[in-house]
Amino acid sequence: MAGACSLGACSVYDLSSLAGPDVDGGGGASGQGGFLGNPIGAAATGVGTSSGWSTGGSAGDNSGAAGGATGSTGTGAGPAGSGGAAGNDGGNVGGAGNGPASGSGGATAGGASSSTGGAAGMGGAGGDGGTSTDAGALRLDLIDDLEDDNATIRLASSPLRNGVWDTSNDMSQGGMQTPQPSMFAPIALGSDAPPSQDSFAAYTKGRGFTGYGAFMNVTMRSWPNYAATPPYDASEYAGLSFWAKAGRSSTKSMRVRFVSADTDPRGGRCVVSGSLDQLCYNHFYQDVPLTTSWQLHEIRFADFVQTNTGEIFPAIDLAEMYGLEFYFLSGATFELWLDDLSFIRK
Repeated sequence: MAGACSLGACSVYDLSSLAGPDVDGGGGASGQGGFLGNPIGAAATGVGTSSGWSTGGSAGDNSGAAGGATGSTGTGAGPAGSGGAAGNDGGNVGGAGNGPASGSGGATAGGASSSTGGAAGMGGAGGDGGTSTDAGALRLDLIDDLEDDNATIRLASSPLRNGVWDTSNDMSQGGMQTPQPSMFAPIALGSDAPPSQDSFAAYTKGRGFTGYGAFMNVTMRSWPNYAATPPYDASEYAGLSFWAKAGRSSTKSMRVRFVSADTDPRGGRCVVSGSLDQLCYNHFYQDVPLTTSWQLHEIRFADFVQTNTGEIFPAIDLAEMYGLEFYFLSGATFELWLDDLSFIRK
């Protein structure tokens, strides 16, 4: 990847269920000697559940109780158990079902003989629940956590994602950036690691750039012919999640830029010179505050905007993505650690 133009900037489950209310089942007659049976009715399959109870050797609603040691057989079917509430994924709620009960079967008493109580009544089936155990949990797709200690991102095959990390700057005389362009390497972390307790992170430090500035970037795809790199379809994602922190003497703001076929010359929809309102590199972005301690950032593509220094597009083009830039403006002194970069799924 070319140093100053590496990204064309030359300028984060489950169904839940709720138990239905207990219902007093009217089962068969109480068995001799069987004074108190108090089992819990069997949970219905599905999302909705119900439970029942009975006393003595009588038939229980939903599940039969064990009789006493010499208890007689309880007969009869318990009434229908009421359906349990549906599972909830934070969005759709299924309606409660109603199921009939059936009587059969019994439990073995603790004594010498056994008593047959009423069998478990079938509870009502609940509606379909969601797919997350925590309605507020983000669904993430990891781009890279740097734990392989190299510049290549986590490989994904469908669609292909095989990009790399790098750095880039405007090559101002006297400017300094570490690592230098085309020499990216993760940095080892000590005791001050993010909560994920990773051992490596992406890192860059620099100062003295007076042109467009400098950035650390990550591409979605590596291609033999840079100009012919096919864009990556990120339309299934809503945003980005990552951990970041800044050095003590660093600027405390970073611009995250989304490089797409609209705003990069490879897309053929803008120009590198000419009229201001047709210029490339006017990438959609969001400014992110930084602190000297690790902070989790979750940003949404819907909040990305453009400046007025280039061609303006009506919306961010998620379907044709080239990569991301973690960008520092002209004149900035910067030091950035970044880890666990992920897409947020819609």
